[in-house]
Amino acid sequence: RAGTGPDDDPLIRSLRQQTREDAQADARAAELRHRAALVRRQLVSRGVKVTANFPLDQPGFANADVEALADITLRCTSQADFAAQLRRAGGDAKTA
Repeated sequence: RAGTGPDDDPLIRSLRQQTREDAQADARAAELRHRAALVRRQLVSRGVKVTANFPLDQPGFANADVEALADITLRCTSQADFAAQLRRAGGDAKTA
């Protein structure tokens, strides 16, 4: 009954771990794309022009808290203003 299982094999164990890590990375990337789309949609609806990779190309965007992004999106007047406010939020914009 105690026998061996898949995790007893080092190769299978490492492959399963890699699969879990890949799935987590894919989920994180999908979440970031979704957040970026929401920010873009809100800014465009307010008449703010944004570039193709915005806001994914902004330092700090990936770690910014959803509430901080919402606040910045509502306050900013341009893409550059968004970037400046995101930089200022710095330590206050933690991962959600």
